[in-house]
Amino acid sequence: MAWTLAELSKIETDILRKSVIDTMIMESNLMELIPWETIGQLATGVIRIKDLPSIGFRKINEGYAEGIGHFEHKVETISLFGHDIDTDIAIARAKNTVADARAIQQTLTLKSVAYAFNDKFINGNPITDPEEFKGLSKRVDDIYNENTTVFASQYIDLADTTNYGILRDSAARFAFLDKLNELIYAIKGHNPSFLLMNKKCLLAVRSLLLREKLLDTTQDMFNRKIDTYLGARMIDIGVKADQSTEIITNTQTLGGGSYETSIYAVSFSIGDMTWGLQQYPLEVRDLGELESKPTFRTRVDWNIGLATVDPRSLARLYGIRADATFDANLVLIDGTVDIDSDTAASFVAATSTTRVAATGAAVIDLQETGLKGIAAVLVIPALTTSTDYLTATIQVSDVEAFSSDVHEVVKFDVAAATLGRILASECVAGLIVVRRFVSDKRYVRAVITPTKGTGEGSFSTLQILLSPYPFYTL
Repeated sequence: MAWTLAELSKIETDILRKSVIDTMIMESNLMELIPWETIGQLATGVIRIKDLPSIGFRKINEGYAEGIGHFEHKVETISLFGHDIDTDIAIARAKNTVADARAIQQTLTLKSVAYAFNDKFINGNPITDPEEFKGLSKRVDDIYNENTTVFASQYIDLADTTNYGILRDSAARFAFLDKLNELIYAIKGHNPSFLLMNKKCLLAVRSLLLREKLLDTTQDMFNRKIDTYLGARMIDIGVKADQSTEIITNTQTLGGGSYETSIYAVSFSIGDMTWGLQQYPLEVRDLGELESKPTFRTRVDWNIGLATVDPRSLARLYGIRADATFDANLVLIDGTVDIDSDTAASFVAATSTTRVAATGAAVIDLQETGLKGIAAVLVIPALTTSTDYLTATIQVSDVEAFSSDVHEVVKFDVAAATLGRILASECVAGLIVVRRFVSDKRYVRAVITPTKGTGEGSFSTLQILLSPYPFYTL
């Protein structure tokens, strides 16, 4: 009989074992819902349909052509997975600890076990480490390499040749949605159990779906909200046990760009899709005090692996730039014009949503974007040191021409000693300044005034941009 850990937790009566299961599935959404088949051995054979019989028609008084379907056999193996949780007796019996020392060590260890499982579920590679089970990345590679024509739909390139990112504009969003739909459709039944990605990608996809009013939500057994799209749960696969390294990285280059990532789609079902294998159900044993030293030991023992029968139960969308460059519709000053104090009079602040070629500036209509909380970002290239300075502010208004109802919401600066000014001497290595604001006004614009000192009087091709995702952009 197949069990998920979530269902097993509901009926588990052993307090220690239940606490272990609950901790693991709290730290791993995958562990919560993967179905596990108990096989009682270290390897098992699975049978996959290779091709179907040829079916045809016949003439009167003739027979049908013979044809048979073919199968192929493959072996899936078990990896020995677990950990010994040791606590010195002196520490376990100390009365001045904030909590039970053995319980604390158990919690920390089980978090690490969950992170390790998540990592190997994606990145497991028995070629480099024979003790690991094969993860999704290698499984999809094997499927695609088996027949690059038949299984081309399991290995999908976003094909974003601009590498601008999925949030840059509506065209980029719709292009990504087309490929995401292709990924979902690549799974047999067109209803994957999970869409697995990293945090940055999940936040970007969530934002994209919210903009297009396509995001749905559900809840897990701990009442945590889970994002869904077309019925598939979108899961942040998280980080490795070091708490910093992404399991699915943002530095992939499969699509030919840089800073790319991937989304994996998987459908779970025992015997006909992809599922978990276990030699026996998760065991947790309190071994008591060791004879060799005064230490209490608890052993977590779980021999596990994965099995895949249908190659169309897995697919990968790669070449995704989730952190994006700035949305082309959110550029206040586009950097096409040299900002020179010698001709400062020509840099009149924008009074229209139509971009002015002479300044590269435009008014942005926030009503078109739906944004409230925004980051204004000033980007200045490397300059020659001088005593020139720049005053740069952000204004908002309900009047497009900014003829009335004008409010200043941002003043760019670097140091308190020069409040409200950017000094050329601060830009020798280039400069990025981020200021955040919230506005209920409809229109926003940038106002800049370069002032000449003893130098070139130029702030070069500076840009002022708006972003709803400052931490995932810079």
